[in-house]
Amino acid sequence: MLLELKNIKKYFSVGKTTVKAVDDISLALSKKEHLGLVGESGCGKTTLAKIILKLLKSDAGEIFFSQENMTYPSRDRLRDYRQKVQMVFQDPYSSLDPRFTIRNILNEALEGKKTDKGENHLDEILTAVQLPSSILYRYPHELSGGERQRVAIARALLVKPQLLILDEAVSSLDVIIQKQILMLLKGLTNEFDLTYLFISHNLKAVKRVCDKIAVMYQGRIVEYGFTNAILTRPLHSYTQKLLKASMEYRSDKIKMSDIHFKSHFVEEEKGHFVLRAL
Repeated sequence: MLLELKNIKKYFSVGKTTVKAVDDISLALSKKEHLGLVGESGCGKTTLAKIILKLLKSDAGEIFFSQENMTYPSRDRLRDYRQKVQMVFQDPYSSLDPRFTIRNILNEALEGKKTDKGENHLDEILTAVQLPSSILYRYPHELSGGERQRVAIARALLVKPQLLILDEAVSSLDVIIQKQILMLLKGLTNEFDLTYLFISHNLKAVKRVCDKIAVMYQGRIVEYGFTNAILTRPLHSYTQKLLKASMEYRSDKIKMSDIHFKSHFVEEEKGHFVLRAL
């Protein structure tokens, strides 16, 4: 198992209200697995990603990476961990320093990292993300949205990560460029032995990339299983509503029930889990 989350919780106080952004989540990713984390905006997906990256402390729970407990790592272990776990953000323009050329941006990513390759590695990485080496001398504002996102992916790949977290990585791109980036991500898996946590509210994008899907609603995982099972036989009422809102989906045969929070996971089919009311 590459990544394992056990009973992760993160609550925020907003005035007199407690917001349960992440509420007792347990998940596991095997090596080279592609897991889609889906749900509406504000359901806690990005908060969970920040906890995995150790950019945000959880209130409870444990994080294991390659069977090593990373809940409270030392500074050295945290530096190694962050090399192994990289993130690609939603807006590539805001995540790239506009003052730097692409060469400087990529070289900066290598500073202080344990890698046996230096600047000569840049051409190889650019080829992998289907960009010409001439792009090294350009600035982010001179690139298209798709080119900027490819640069962001290249920057993440430079340090040879094992896990790549993609937080709405294609949502700001037009449909044609989205498809190109999704095809690129699928092609990079074997070349770089990558595991993906693909965060999105776009189920069509998730279907193209992911082996499994975890459905998140108000800080909880309400359904988990193989992609085909989730998209063709959704069991939880929230998953059904999510599908109805985002894809061509026949809901006339499905009874929409209330969403309960006093509940537990039930394995309805092999590998297909759903949160059921107690």
